[in-house]
Amino acid sequence: MIIALIGFLHAAVLGGHGGELHQPGQPAQFAAVQLGTAAGYTSFTQSPDLWFRGLIIPWLTLSFLYVGFYARVLRANLIEIQNEDFVRTARAKGLRERRVLIRHTLRNSMVTFVSLFGLDFGALVGGGAI
Repeated sequence: MIIALIGFLHAAVLGGHGGELHQPGQPAQFAAVQLGTAAGYTSFTQSPDLWFRGLIIPWLTLSFLYVGFYARVLRANLIEIQNEDFVRTARAKGLRERRVLIRHTLRNSMVTFVSLFGLDFGALVGGGAI
């Protein structure tokens, strides 16, 4: 439904003259670039506000690919770390569950998360620039 709405808005902004359409099998980055250039590109030096607003849709489009993957990885790491000795020790000391989650569990889960992000960031920026 959201994709249909984005497609409708894209066609409405271009007035039905979008040139080449996004074909199945082409990368998601192409769709992001097309959506971002539909309203025209404004240079950062001309207007930082319009530049930022013009790139929100491409940034969101590029991020949708990774959101589910990172959520699944983070959830799996959180569940795995819940059974570690240092987490059980923190609970045995009487720390609140929120503090255990943030200071011990989430902090150690972020190691994998940040490592994966670092690997994917280069591909995301390189693919989005092309």
